[in-house]
Amino acid sequence: MYPVYLFRKASKLLMAGAILTLFFAGIYVAGKSLIEAESLVLQKYQMPVAKYIQADWEPCIDSLRELYGKNKQLIKAYELQILLALSHYPELKEIPIHYYQEEAFLPLASRPEPFRMLYSKQNWQYNVIISTKSIEAMEPILVKNLPFEAQVGIIGHELAHTSYYLDKSVWQMILIGLNYIFPDFRADFEKNTDRRTIAHGLGWQLLSYAHYARQVMPYEETSLGSKYYLSPAEIELQINQTY
Repeated sequence: MYPVYLFRKASKLLMAGAILTLFFAGIYVAGKSLIEAESLVLQKYQMPVAKYIQADWEPCIDSLRELYGKNKQLIKAYELQILLALSHYPELKEIPIHYYQEEAFLPLASRPEPFRMLYSKQNWQYNVIISTKSIEAMEPILVKNLPFEAQVGIIGHELAHTSYYLDKSVWQMILIGLNYIFPDFRADFEKNTDRRTIAHGLGWQLLSYAHYARQVMPYEETSLGSKYYLSPAEIELQINQTY
């Protein structure tokens, strides 16, 4: 009886393992289809700006706020950088976006407000979280420690995420979240986000961020960054192909 019991136990475990494997394989395939569909629709939305000089744009902040600040809860310290990045995303002009700061591992993150996802799509709000404190290795690339041009670039990257989420359903957002644990999906997802940032005219600002991050981060972290994000050379190539 004991061997029979073990056989039945093993069979159940194998079946459960097979079901889980099929489940995660289905999630992965569905997630990849989202990425592949996205790669087909990347296009140039906005003309690029070679360089944003803070002193040149500070006198324009009131007009920028009037043009791009509607339905936006901004952070005073980064208001100009956010508004300049928003100027490259006309599709976000009316979209409610809440910027706020908190201690977080990632320097920035963009996601829909979870509770708003329970309502109809037109009532969604999007959050952009800017980290005030992280682990020691990540501190050099927190927004507060970046040059102005790089700040605009990385904020633009997060807005590219927000733009991507605009036509996604709750289930597609869940699918993205589940797939993000897979390294291949994460790399495709983030590199496509970099390409979308470039397509919106913020390629030079993203390049500024990429160069700066690789100057100040430990080698292990920069190697990891190159796995998931476009390298400076790849950004330059994409800029030349796009503009």
